Amino acid sequence: MKLTSTLISLSALLLSTNIQAEEYRIISPHHDDALLVFSGYISSLNLTNESDERIVDVMFGASNYSTNHLDVLTDKRVLTITKARYAEDYDALTDLFTGWDKFRFRSYGYYDAPLRKYVGDVTAGGGPAGTFRNFRQIEIDTFNMMVHNFTSILQRENCTLLVPIANGIHIDHFMTKEAVITAAYKLGNQAKCKIKFGQDQPYTDANPQNVNLEIAELKSRLPDGAITEEVYDIPLEPGTNETIKLNKFKKHYVTQYDTGYIGPLTSNLREVVYVWDPATYGQVKSHRHCDGSSYCRLAP
Repeated sequence: MKLTSTLISLSALLLSTNIQAEEYRIISPHHDDALLVFSGYISSLNLTNESDERIVDVMFGASNYSTNHLDVLTDKRVLTITKARYAEDYDALTDLFTGWDKFRFRSYGYYDAPLRKYVGDVTAGGGPAGTFRNFRQIEIDTFNMMVHNFTSILQRENCTLLVPIANGIHIDHFMTKEAVITAAYKLGNQAKCKIKFGQDQPYTDANPQNVNLEIAELKSRLPDGAITEEVYDIPLEPGTNETIKLNKFKKHYVTQYDTGYIGPLTSNLREVVYVWDPATYGQVKSHRHCDGSSYCRLAP
């Protein structure tokens, strides 16, 4: 009888441990966005909890873009920049997560905007802007593949998915956000993963007057109260007066370093995270720039 009670207690303990384990999926459009958007949030996690899974998914992992950008698509240029950006990001995130074994790092390898020869208005971060109305067939095809990727992730239990809200409307950030939203809509109540949106940097602090444009647009597509907010302070790097976000960006991202980033990252002292109520996933309406095509058509 005593042995049976002990086994039951152990089973209950193991079950409790499994229930408390959480999977965090940080969606990074490019090799720098996880740090630029979610440093404060990541620093708030219990990184010593070995039961939790922390996974960074980089969507547009292939690139030729660096500061002082050369619009060259040779094998040497693309491979050099892609490998450099991967290494910079992995180094920075290993630093941020306090060890390589505290997270997993994945790159989907989709072509970023320059490799797709996409041209749009210049954003605060230097990349091209765009929405559904700018999609060509290559953007539609990539978008559909991303929806498939996120559909699988969103069905996972005890899961939190974090994705930029696309402030500044960089075309790749917009595609990533809307692919998450589309996957959530299609799954409806079959989706188990909580979705949280973060404010893109340096776009947000470079244009503080536009900070609420994208979240207001999303709220207009949802029932009242579907979005709530959380706020996370960004800690200072020990021994400095710089936040960990600013310090690690300057320290690790050599190919992406731009003086235009420094002001916005210096003023960025906290992160606002928008939490989407899963009960409303199936109620989100189409983006206003969707032309009614099936790939972007959501609730009427």
